[in-house]
Amino acid sequence: MNKLEKWLLISVAAALVAVGVASLLLGRGADTAEIQPRSVLPGHAGHFKPLIFFPDGKTILSAGANAAGGGFFRFLDAESGQELQTAFFPHASVVVTPVSVAVSPNGGTIAVGSVGNDYRLWNVSTGELRFLKSTHKEGYPVIEFSPNGRTVAALSDNPSNLISIWNVETGALIKTIYGVTFMYSPDGKMLASAGMDPTIKVWNAETGALIHTLRGHRNTVYLAAFSPDNKRIASASYDKTVKIWDASTGALIQTLSGHRGKVLSAVYSPDGKTIASVSDRYAKIWDAATGALLHTIEEQIDFSLSHVFSPGGKYLLKSVPNAVHIWDAATGEPLYILRHSSEQIHYIAHSPDGSATEGTIAAADQNGEILIWNLNDADGD
Repeated sequence: MNKLEKWLLISVAAALVAVGVASLLLGRGADTAEIQPRSVLPGHAGHFKPLIFFPDGKTILSAGANAAGGGFFRFLDAESGQELQTAFFPHASVVVTPVSVAVSPNGGTIAVGSVGNDYRLWNVSTGELRFLKSTHKEGYPVIEFSPNGRTVAALSDNPSNLISIWNVETGALIKTIYGVTFMYSPDGKMLASAGMDPTIKVWNAETGALIHTLRGHRNTVYLAAFSPDNKRIASASYDKTVKIWDASTGALIQTLSGHRGKVLSAVYSPDGKTIASVSDRYAKIWDAATGALLHTIEEQIDFSLSHVFSPGGKYLLKSVPNAVHIWDAATGEPLYILRHSSEQIHYIAHSPDGSATEGTIAAADQNGEILIWNLNDADGD
């Protein structure tokens, strides 16, 4: 798994857990609607890097590096694709090649991680740029705000897979821990980390104190995710199982068995009623209360292109040449095909459910172009 695939797998606005199902929609289903892009924006010098929606869904943020050697943020209207603002930073202010961005829950602060593990917080209103001190010197970072906006965490994949947590208000480093993936609890008070061993560690995100070490898997744990009510944790393991834990006591509640290969991710639906887990060949949907298997999407999974859950968890998105395919995350039924002319999509972002532009999807291709679709434009709608 390369650095881009790892970034896609663990980045997240808490629910951005990656899944791909390569051939399920290669033949259009009877109820599958095709959608053409509303907007195609030309690339910028240095190409665009990551994409993310602001919490209200009205604005899309793209970050990248320009030909002069500095970084930039580009703000786009999510409805029309019109450019609203571009903020440029000289090389001395921001290390070139931003590879991960996050927006605070109130939309007031942008966090950016750049190649070389340079971490910054940018105040949207004032333009103030703050440096977050880190011991990381190399690598491709992943950065994410806590859902309550009080802390921000970043993962460095090189040289030693470290996760740092900072206080957003003060910029002070709270804790540095070993791990290869992390995920915040929905209330932002806890953070679960996995370190490529058979355990999961649960931390107090605001103090850095270790709360639990969850033991029970027989092989590498790659990802752990909280339930929407913060009460349970689902962990995905190379031992081919998903385990459910009590987040307050650390007790093992249930083991979900049935995958034939390594389980790479598991995530709760927004209502907490189902869990979706992904192996290297297929995805499974489980009843979160009983552990009963509800659906299996038995198609080959391909991690060579970008693929994500939508933030609300309603859809599975998968990029293939000239299209993005979308399925119903609860049933595995094919829903939409988003058409485009690009050979490869590098980043996909979905507007938050319940936002001003719900159903809007943005993507950046290999040429740095940004494409915008809206599911309301589906054939027959």
